[in-house]
Amino acid sequence: MASAARNDESNKHASGPAAYRFPPGFKRNLLWFALRKFRPANPILLFQHLAQAYGDIAHYKIGWHHIVFLNHPDYIREVLVVQNDNFIKERTVQRTKMLLGEGMITAEGAPHRAQRQVAQPAFHRQHIPEYAHTMVQQAVRVRHRWRAGETRNIAIDMMHLTLNVVAETLFATDLAEEVDELADAINRIMGLYNFLVMLPAAEWLVHVRPPGLGAFVGARKRIDAVVFRMIAAHRRHGA
Repeated sequence: MASAARNDESNKHASGPAAYRFPPGFKRNLLWFALRKFRPANPILLFQHLAQAYGDIAHYKIGWHHIVFLNHPDYIREVLVVQNDNFIKERTVQRTKMLLGEGMITAEGAPHRAQRQVAQPAFHRQHIPEYAHTMVQQAVRVRHRWRAGETRNIAIDMMHLTLNVVAETLFATDLAEEVDELADAINRIMGLYNFLVMLPAAEWLVHVRPPGLGAFVGARKRIDAVVFRMIAAHRRHGA
């Protein structure tokens, strides 16, 4: 699933043949549904409804912004690969710069291509069997911690598994007890994600630290500390 957004300001006064023709979709603004059916905390429900009601391409508005929803791999590839230079990453991705900076997920154009080229050797097909072996080992470690009859939070277990796999395969380091701290900080930020996306001028307000953003800054510092340790350990290992 993917969505492409643009500001409708340039089309506000367009009419007739010059006006945009959007795919079928909601006749009402999504904000009208927000307190009735589609809650921001559960976007999957919205996406499922769009796919079932309108097919692989649908349209809706959030405020003044038009959203085109794509639900077919060919269309998504067209946007992300074939015509990627004609699209920019929308608000929700741009806001993640507050956490990720100008990384491969958030960067555009030449900076994105440069970072992708740097990262490509780590994902060469010769490395994949080694990664698979590490994934199996980490999964076995998780299995050994499970006990019959106990209740576990599978989301937390899978996050720990993923973080340990990434740390070992890409950074050649063991998170050990730090995995709990890192997972807790990530969950804290994810709990604030919708708030960060919707908050006007969040990039500036983060320096003032109103309620909510203070928790984000604290969690980000914890993540940075662990990640910088992983980078330092990887450099020592490489040396």
